[in-house]
Amino acid sequence: MQILLEENGYIVSSCRRGDLAIDSIKENRPDIVLLDIALPFFSGAEVCKIIRLSFDLPIIAITENKSPKNAIELFSLGADDFICKPFNSRELILRIDSVIKRCMRA
Repeated sequence: MQILLEENGYIVSSCRRGDLAIDSIKENRPDIVLLDIALPFFSGAEVCKIIRLSFDLPIIAITENKSPKNAIELFSLGADDFICKPFNSRELILRIDSVIKRCMRA
């Protein structure tokens, strides 16, 4: 996914653990967070809660669970949008662009 994002002009900082993601967000102050819900050490849900309490950043959750209950949980945690694996790379880029535009207007 990092290569896809970089090919589309994004500067990417990547973390494979939830606890490191929080530190990276503090250090890098990204425009948007793509948050895989299945992170080790801190779950994506925990990271999402921490981001919402500490930062004003748009979040797109990435999940394998397509159930309506999961969607409700992700939105209640503070995700601005979500996408299910496997996803179309063009759809991901369009969702990122859409969320960034929407958050810039707010």
